[in-house]
Amino acid sequence: MNKKYLCSKLGLLLALILLSSPSVALAQTEVQSQDDILIEAVSTDQIDVVKNYLDNGGDPDRYFALAVSDGAMQSVQMMLRRGANVNYGDQYGITPLMVAARYTYRAGVEMTKLLLDKGAVVNAKSLKDSTALMFACSPPAQYYEDDYVKVVQMLIAKGAKINVKNQMGASPLSVATGGNWQKIVAVLKKAGAKF
Repeated sequence: MNKKYLCSKLGLLLALILLSSPSVALAQTEVQSQDDILIEAVSTDQIDVVKNYLDNGGDPDRYFALAVSDGAMQSVQMMLRRGANVNYGDQYGITPLMVAARYTYRAGVEMTKLLLDKGAVVNAKSLKDSTALMFACSPPAQYYEDDYVKVVQMLIAKGAKINVKNQMGASPLSVATGGNWQKIVAVLKKAGAKF
């Protein structure tokens, strides 16, 4: 029998034994619990917990988009001071600015302004070529449309490309029209948007 083959089989067997041991399962549970605690702390702006995480070498980018989406302004500001990348894209290329634009109803208009002031790239594209402006053109409910109008205006004022299309052929105007967001459609048309 080949030594490499035997070693790889023994290594796999040892890994399976270790992973199924109670101490490893307990360690995985503790990591999960710590992650849950941090998610809750970031989401609710528990700045002491966030500070402790960062003071102990925590990655400021890890929970940054979550803090942005939940409007946790103090956490966002602390993470930025500790080196969070305002243009960090997740595995789908979604940036914090896109998150702020999409979740304005939770994040608030101020979050988009803060990110832009800190150097967020207004025309960054996700892996599917969507931009922050496209995300801002689709509010979750009529109640929030006025805040989204402010974000759309802010993005346009910062140079957002209004006639860009994503991989599905959607433009900011087609997104807003498809959702029947008349105030956003009016702002886009006034800025020269086309289908």
